[in-house]
Amino acid sequence: MAACPSCDCQSELGFDIKMAFQPIVNVHSKNVFAFEALVRGSNGEGAGEVLSRVNDSNKYTFDQTCR
Repeated sequence: MAACPSCDCQSELGFDIKMAFQPIVNVHSKNVFAFEALVRGSNGEGAGEVLSRVNDSNKYTFDQTCR
């Protein structure tokens, strides 16, 4: 089986991102039971702004950067 050609690519994403972690709380027990990872731009831009910059040529790098 051939490897994905993008997997060997060390290309730059072309823009900076940050991750924000939103707690998910059980409202009955008031305990945090998980966190949701939210992508943000380096200046606090929302996910829509960040995702609008993702295209076929940087999709793999974006995925790996988020991970």
